[in-house]
Amino acid sequence: MGASFLFAVLPACVLTKERRQQLLAIIDKMDDSTEFSSCVFPDEEDLDAIKEALKTDVGIYEKLDTFRDTGGYTPDGSFPLLLTGGMSWGDPPTDSYDILNELAAVPDIWNALAKWAREDATESDDEK
Repeated sequence: MGASFLFAVLPACVLTKERRQQLLAIIDKMDDSTEFSSCVFPDEEDLDAIKEALKTDVGIYEKLDTFRDTGGYTPDGSFPLLLTGGMSWGDPPTDSYDILNELAAVPDIWNALAKWAREDATESDDEK
């Protein structure tokens, strides 16, 4: 078995106290009908455990832009993204990979972060 290149991407926004609370509320509202990528949590069937992992991820999200294994990229005409990745031999390629990948697996979380990233980008453009 050879190595594979894996990467994870997540919208990059300023996570204010209000936004953080909104993300936690999204997580709290998750139930058995909530859509998320099951391949990200393949061995976890306990929704409460998934929710706790996501809440931990939210707490770390605020610091991800300072991690050495993440970078930022803003595609033309879009919003800023956080990226991480590398070679994997069946394990996460970076310390940040699982955090980005888990948060990105829940469409409601992705959509909220993308909305705020767009707002932040628009505010930044207005200041120029």
